[in-house]
Amino acid sequence: RLWLKRRRDQTLREKSPRQSAQSAMPKLEGAKDKEGHLQDFLRKHKFEDVNEPQVRAGCIAFRPQEILYPIHLAAKLGDALALQAIIDAGADLTKKTSRGRSPLELAAGADRNGSHAAVLSTLALDLKIVDV
Repeated sequence: RLWLKRRRDQTLREKSPRQSAQSAMPKLEGAKDKEGHLQDFLRKHKFEDVNEPQVRAGCIAFRPQEILYPIHLAAKLGDALALQAIIDAGADLTKKTSRGRSPLELAAGADRNGSHAAVLSTLALDLKIVDV
């Protein structure tokens, strides 16, 4: 897994930030594919619903357990398609984790050389729409 991550980071560094944001988010055709991707994401990460909290275990000594919602996990993992599907399904963008972190903060913290550019732009755009 580490080798794959390094390879992906190297590939992203070779592209411009705009190219990496566009290529990081594959296109799904239609609402059916988006719904299928959402259900796969929820099932894979053991969520029942887009607004269901889940306790994620951390390292006992360094990081305590944290309550995350699917929107936080999608942002942290950089899954722009799942994130957009979660937003479309009615998830609350302003919801914070038990440690007070927003999806935007999680994505920004996990971003390495533009790896989460599509997620960051999706969240920033949707937050502007919510704030207006």
